[in-house]
Amino acid sequence: QSQLYHRNQSGDWERLLRS
Repeated sequence: QSQLYHRNQSGDWERLLRS
């Protein structure tokens, strides 16, 4: 799932998915 880590909006996704 590397596409989700693609800073979608501001980079908050990277933290939510990595949590």
